[in-house]
Amino acid sequence: MNRRSFTNGRISVVALVALLISASLAAHEVPVEQLVELTMRVEGNRLRVELHVPATALPDAKLPRQPDGSLDAAAIEQPLQVVAAATARSLDVQQYDESVAPLASSARLAADRKSVDIELGYAISGGHGLSARLNAFESAPLQPVRTNARFIPSSGSPQQLSVAGPAVRVPFDPGAIDTVREFAARSLASMLTFGDHLLMLVCLVLPHRRVGRAARLLAALVAGQAVTIAAGAAVPQQVGALAPAGAFVAASVVVVAAAQNIVDARFSWTAALAFAFGVLNGVTLGADFASASQLAGAHRGVALATVLLVVAAAQLWLGAVLWATRAWLATKRVPERMLTLVASAILAHSAVHAVIDRGQVLAASGIVDADRALTGLTLAWAFVMLAVAGLEALRVRSARSESARAHAS
Repeated sequence: MNRRSFTNGRISVVALVALLISASLAAHEVPVEQLVELTMRVEGNRLRVELHVPATALPDAKLPRQPDGSLDAAAIEQPLQVVAAATARSLDVQQYDESVAPLASSARLAADRKSVDIELGYAISGGHGLSARLNAFESAPLQPVRTNARFIPSSGSPQQLSVAGPAVRVPFDPGAIDTVREFAARSLASMLTFGDHLLMLVCLVLPHRRVGRAARLLAALVAGQAVTIAAGAAVPQQVGALAPAGAFVAASVVVVAAAQNIVDARFSWTAALAFAFGVLNGVTLGADFASASQLAGAHRGVALATVLLVVAAAQLWLGAVLWATRAWLATKRVPERMLTLVASAILAHSAVHAVIDRGQVLAASGIVDADRALTGLTLAWAFVMLAVAGLEALRVRSARSESARAHAS
């Protein structure tokens, strides 16, 4: 086995050890979601909206309660009308981007005496171009609100949606063109935001490579992303569950890519790592698509094709710009080895910070134990950096020895 193969093998083993060290699990307090049920039904030129809202999602309403915690039916009529009006404002139903004022609104105490049933009525022009602002209710830290929405058009299949997190405007029954516009904008925004994919692209083009080799590395990365984005459409729940860990490991791969630049790894190893990163980074992109695909209505295939095309085009364009910049620097006689070493060290530093931040997110979500994960992670990366430094020292010593033997002969 030659020295370069030995070096590449050591780097792979070091990377594997680093990923395995940070895998401890622990149980933490689990948030309990407050479920809001929403039904929007098109009936000719009228829209009927029904909501079932738990009182815990209406803390600002200060609804009167009985000593046992249930809502006080005798004193709640007036506050409920205020709740109905406030819900109509927050829902902000629009048709073709223009707000539609409700013709009627009412609210009543639900049968469980812990929730409120709200009904709103609107005059509309047909059942197309409708949208609403979902999940605009208040929530406590461990009581997040989720809105389960059902849109029933006058003809065709109902559209089911589930929205958690911040309030978001959701289009109902969108057309194919609207779907392309929505998912192209989402994908482009994701690719142009600073993140792991940009760090990895810089790692791939940092050593001055011929255009053909650089293109193959970018193609490997894009192919990996495509695999797990498509998986997000096929098995959305499984990909969504893997997203936090995938982002954690993807940042780790950027550190390994920077280390490969430092030790001047073989091209085949770099290509394999580019594909592996694409798969891991694609888990996050696939989870995002799985979450947003419900907004495509009947055009999920169109949405998936749009995401794949935009992500691939954006990555290749960014990679081309970075490669052209690197080629221009080469014409200015910038020291190749010095630039690669310094820039790779900076990239590794940024990626390590991303790994630590994501480890803390995993710990906060109850997926890993914070102390054990961060201690293990610190030891793992200390081992990685020491190993890389040692391998580089061996490489330099070997090169000097060969040079000395050549001069002696």
